[in-house]
Amino acid sequence: LDRLDQRKTTTPDGFFDFIDGYTILCDKGKIIFPVTEPFGDW
Repeated sequence: LDRLDQRKTTTPDGFFDFIDGYTILCDKGKIIFPVTEPFGDW
């Protein structure tokens, strides 16, 4: 959920990457997770 910095380079900066169509679907109000279990195995 954090792969890019504010300049969109591939350096994590500790913030959620809010990119419409990649991590967020703004028109539907949905978050897109890049992996099946983004917070670990619970």
